[in-house]
Amino acid sequence: MSEEKAARDNTDAPLFSGLVALFASSVMQHLGKTIDPSTGKAQVNMDAAQMHIDILDMLAAKTLGNLSKAEDKFLKDTLTSLKLNYVETSETLKTQAASGAGAAAGKEPAPPQPAGPDNAGKTGAQNNA
Repeated sequence: MSEEKAARDNTDAPLFSGLVALFASSVMQHLGKTIDPSTGKAQVNMDAAQMHIDILDMLAAKTLGNLSKAEDKFLKDTLTSLKLNYVETSETLKTQAASGAGAAAGKEPAPPQPAGPDNAGKTGAQNNA
């Protein structure tokens, strides 16, 4: 029986990591850190980002004690990175709103810049995936 469990764990590990990475990618897209392939633009949707983070938090709670050390670390590290990016984006949007950026022209605030070579100091789950 333990051989079957080990074989299943080896098969499930990449699927679990892929699921976490899928949600992480969605969060980063909703935070405006990556380009939405359907529109070709970076767009911010904080509610959707929060929902996907909440789903990953629920997944962490429901799988507590059932993950390998590597899976547990990957999930926790990913959640930490996503939450930090969420706070960073939220603060950026608050700063932009307070300074009136875009409000005078009747435009929405510009989304935060995607992490990349020009933004090397930024943290991002896409850099960890």
